Amino acid sequence: MNLKAPYAGLRDNLLLTKTGEVWAYYRVRSESISTANYDAKEESKKRMRYFLESIKGYQDFHFEMYDHDLDLRNKFKEISKDFDDEAFNVAEYYSKETIDVLEQELQMITHNSFVMGVKIRELADDAVTLKEILKSTLSDTAERIVSNFGFDVNLDDKILDKYKTFERDLADSFLGIGGERLTENELAYIIRKPFISNATHDVQEESSRRAITDIYNAVIDPTRLSVLEVENDNEKFYTTTVVVDDFPLDMEYTHLFEKAQNMPFPVECHVKAKIINNEKVKKKFDRAKINHKQQAKEKQDTGDSASEDVQDNLFVLNQMEREVTGSGVFIEWVFMFVIKSDDYRDCKRKAKRLMKRLKETQIYAVNPLADQLQLFYQCLHGNDLFINKYWLQRTTATGIAENLFGVSQSLGTKTGFYIGRIDKFIRSVSREEAVASSRDII
Repeated sequence: MNLKAPYAGLRDNLLLTKTGEVWAYYRVRSESISTANYDAKEESKKRMRYFLESIKGYQDFHFEMYDHDLDLRNKFKEISKDFDDEAFNVAEYYSKETIDVLEQELQMITHNSFVMGVKIRELADDAVTLKEILKSTLSDTAERIVSNFGFDVNLDDKILDKYKTFERDLADSFLGIGGERLTENELAYIIRKPFISNATHDVQEESSRRAITDIYNAVIDPTRLSVLEVENDNEKFYTTTVVVDDFPLDMEYTHLFEKAQNMPFPVECHVKAKIINNEKVKKKFDRAKINHKQQAKEKQDTGDSASEDVQDNLFVLNQMEREVTGSGVFIEWVFMFVIKSDDYRDCKRKAKRLMKRLKETQIYAVNPLADQLQLFYQCLHGNDLFINKYWLQRTTATGIAENLFGVSQSLGTKTGFYIGRIDKFIRSVSREEAVASSRDII
């Protein structure tokens, strides 16, 4: 398995990998929907399903939810221009005090942001590979040798311009779910994000990194069980990945992105997905149906009735067969939660708490002891889906839409004074408990 980091360069919202693949990244503006508004959630899931079916010509996808810095200090600088002169000192004091208290409680003050990446495949005859790129940019044999060892080379902008024509069509499709292109700095930041913690940091400084040795500038120690130790220029922290192992038979209301937002600590979400050919799926279904029918027949021959699991599986296979022979889109995907902390024990404790919360809704997740490095690389931007087949989910577009990507519970305006936090509970709880369980400020 190749565990090398994929980043080779970027321009605008396009990421170029070392294998010559190009990924396009878009921010999906989140819909603000309250916890109890099930009708609005269902409408959002329908839009996501239609969107995925509309871009089935592409194959590889990356869905991501991460904590986006609210940058309150700079925002308060802007609104301070409107402070009343007579009360300026009071207003300035409370604005600074608000930020200090919130940073004490929450560390970095953030809101959830949704990003989706799509690999732009060779959709035209004149599409190019990395080999052709290198041939067009390297002038002699010595430079070719240098590039083969992973050192930087100057890529021809004309090559990326060819991909821009494909990207325009994709950008138009994203309008249907409120998608917009990431800026180059935003893309650089999310590529750097796995190598920095949730502690307060300079977003502009991290976003300015471009060189491979700079953007991946960190040391990763995988010797601890179930947790990676990461050290960069400014800090040392711990990160662990929790991967979903099994869903209930009926995947309705899985709402994994919402569940992650409801945790009282920051949780990143990554979904790596790949559309699979319907013919390939049909062959697998046919084999599975034969096996299950044989099991049912053997039970009947011995006077026993087929087990409930066999009957359930046959029912699901028959339902899926209708999708295969129709216009259904089938996707292989893996769902990963990333948790970070400056303390090893705290990192493991949070992972256990998340798994316990998921288990309450019959969603079973694991925190692997020995596969953390592979999971870390699986989450990196530009890597295709390659993870352990036992964690793969195979569903229609409806199944992946049930995770409720692109929905948040945010309230209030983007600027102004802090007035409270969003209550995540449907049942009545004390104010103290509601505040302690929420990171979403208003």
